[in-house]
Amino acid sequence: MSKRFRMFHKIHMKNISSLRVVDKLVSQSREWRCGDTVQIVLSQTQRYYPNYTTLFVCVLDYLKKIKKVQIVLAGVNSYGRRIGINEPFNVNNLQQHMKVTDRVIEFHDQDEAYKITQKYIDVLLESVVCKEGVIDTFEWCIYEILDNVFEHSRAEKGFVMMQLLPQQHRCLIAVADAGRGIHKAMYEGSKESQLDAERIWRADHAIEYSLERGVTSKGKNNQGNGLFGLRSAVEINGGLFKSRNTPTPHQLDNG
Repeated sequence: MSKRFRMFHKIHMKNISSLRVVDKLVSQSREWRCGDTVQIVLSQTQRYYPNYTTLFVCVLDYLKKIKKVQIVLAGVNSYGRRIGINEPFNVNNLQQHMKVTDRVIEFHDQDEAYKITQKYIDVLLESVVCKEGVIDTFEWCIYEILDNVFEHSRAEKGFVMMQLLPQQHRCLIAVADAGRGIHKAMYEGSKESQLDAERIWRADHAIEYSLERGVTSKGKNNQGNGLFGLRSAVEINGGLFKSRNTPTPHQLDNG
């Protein structure tokens, strides 16, 4: 039996500011095997966008913990270190004076998800004047998304990052996990729920379907109003809820 040598791979990443960058990393990682070493050079990286940085950190965690690939980040600038690109923060270890915005935070259960939600709401209350009821609605929306990591994705952990841009009147919260994804959750849930099988055979169709009232992957005893309620809350407050099928770390070994 031939013995496989451990390989060394080197990747240069200019900016973590688009889904294409993370997609490329996912595609390349399919060739990596247990014990391989991958050096990711970030010395030219100037932009870290929260929605892609959170997913990037999640993918790295999957590669290290599940695929047993040695990841070495080189040339990380001060902002990259501050947001936790090397080592994401834990909500229980954040120092009292430390900002929770512009940091990738790792959470492991619903209790930690609730703590993060409360910290984000505190930041909003200190920074933004909102109409009555908006903060309560926003609190519910944040926790609904964080809780779905465990309720539906069945992931062991999740990653989240919040960026507040008061002058632009924008708040960006990105959540990522290495769980099974909506498509697989819907497919597996169809065995116990009254789901329309024709509407879940494609990932993009399954995601759109999951946003409808009463649609659930958790069986007949669940109301299935979580994502529907989330979309409704966003739209009532003048927002736009857009769904998009993106590759998850769980799909790294599944093509």
